[in-house]
Amino acid sequence: PGALHLPLSQMNESNVKALSLAPTKPVVTICLSAHRSIPATRRLAKMGYQASQLQGGMKAWWKQQMPCVSSQVK
Repeated sequence: PGALHLPLSQMNESNVKALSLAPTKPVVTICLSAHRSIPATRRLAKMGYQASQLQGGMKAWWKQQMPCVSSQVK
């Protein structure tokens, strides 16, 4: 719950600002296999956010049977 979707190809300063993230709160980047989240984490860190990635991505999350809320992107 509370996850926000922003594709890496659209991750620029104006789109990130539109998400209204709090620069003082940690941000976790997530993708399917933890490959796209690496550059996303770097971009957010350059913008001043406390960014880290979900190690192993959603594949690792599902493998460990962690809770997941699914929604359709519109």
